[in-house]
Amino acid sequence: MRAKKQFLEARSICNVDMKEYGLIWERVLKKQLSAIVTMEELIASVQGTLPVMEPSQPELEGAHCTDVDYLVLLNMEFEEHDDTLFLEAEAVAAEMKFEFHKGPSKKDERCMEKAELSYQDNFARLKDLRRASIVCATVDEICLLIPALQSRLTLLRVKNRFRRDFDANNESAGYRDLQFNVQVPGTKLIRELQVHLADIEEFKTKNRDVADASGRTGHNRYVAFRAIKERLGKKE
Repeated sequence: MRAKKQFLEARSICNVDMKEYGLIWERVLKKQLSAIVTMEELIASVQGTLPVMEPSQPELEGAHCTDVDYLVLLNMEFEEHDDTLFLEAEAVAAEMKFEFHKGPSKKDERCMEKAELSYQDNFARLKDLRRASIVCATVDEICLLIPALQSRLTLLRVKNRFRRDFDANNESAGYRDLQFNVQVPGTKLIRELQVHLADIEEFKTKNRDVADASGRTGHNRYVAFRAIKERLGKKE
């Protein structure tokens, strides 16, 4: 009962956000249903070519993957390639005239928190230390992008939060996107490439720094939701 109460609390924090995301998604479903079906089929086809085992960051000499030293060494490995990490993804976006954004590196504090709560303190399972995103105006554009990414990038895993059966309210506070784990060329490092739908991303960006009556911004609300959900997941 306590866990259920905590989860309901997490949902209540993001209640207004979830409603707005839900309205946006309803409009997408109404106008772009056939494209969504096509996208699901494309992603299923991609998933059929990917490794069955969960990908992980490489072994690093001098540290075990559960040691904090491993996280330090892993970040050093990424720093050597930071200038070229997303060149091929950026090139694909430019050729297709889609927006491309390189995100900030994941902070060490969040890395340690996520490893503890979600990955049994295994830092090698962190696949989003470096992130970038491509924004598409429509689902049809995403359908064009998927085969282009598959042909140009080494994809290792894809999470489709645009699936019609994805429980966005319970899993991601209403938010939806695509998340690809991609191998960095010439290395065994893994980075994350997100694909956003413009209408959803526009609301997320606009809402990020808007405070509610409690003083929480959109970002603060999501972080609170995520923290409660991850801690409940660890207990389970």
